[in-house]
Amino acid sequence: MKGPFLAALVLFTITAAIVVYKVYALDYHMAMIDEEPGHYVRLVMTMISKSPDSPINVHVTLPLEDERQTIRKEIYREEGFVHDIEWEDGNRIANFRGENLKGEQSITYSFRAQTSSMKFNLPEATIIPATSPSNLKRWLETEEYIESDDPAILAKSEELMKGDRRIKHAVTVFYDFVSSGVAYKPYKGKTSAVTALKLREASCNGKNRLLVALCRSQGIPARIAGGLVLSKKKREEAIT
Repeated sequence: MKGPFLAALVLFTITAAIVVYKVYALDYHMAMIDEEPGHYVRLVMTMISKSPDSPINVHVTLPLEDERQTIRKEIYREEGFVHDIEWEDGNRIANFRGENLKGEQSITYSFRAQTSSMKFNLPEATIIPATSPSNLKRWLETEEYIESDDPAILAKSEELMKGDRRIKHAVTVFYDFVSSGVAYKPYKGKTSAVTALKLREASCNGKNRLLVALCRSQGIPARIAGGLVLSKKKREEAIT
């Protein structure tokens, strides 16, 4: 019995040493080492192609790895499709393309996510800075559909802020306006920030472009992050 016991003890010691090294030397979280904790997510996209002459294009926003979450074991099952991954405005996008397909087709994407909560304490009195770090300037620029330099956007942001330049105040009044003052309507296609402001109605992408534009107009870096609502409903969300 001594031999097997000694072998087991050596194996346990080596395993424990690896865990300690990862936690203290490599700054791992325990959830990143243990195979069980975290969330298993499986997304199945089913579609019907009535004509093989029309290619099928599917675009999916993929999860990001950062200080708050680790993504691993990504698996794609896509018979009849090919895919590539690209970065677009800070989002990771998978583009699936299928040709000469007819009948019901499906794409399955699954992954494991290990997350940790983070809390950011922003003092109430913090004022919007006159300048931002160079790595954030991209999220201050005006662009197509997010017209942060449009006179109507500028005027509305000033009206909402009422001269109060505190960051938390500005973001709060912008959010409250877009949430309550702009009705939700499921438009297809893209709705610009200016259009959402004029119509006072938009889908999630239009409402979020308006919120981003209001923030950028006052020097607050902001961008749209794509996401999926994890339910059985056919729905995709844009999140600021």
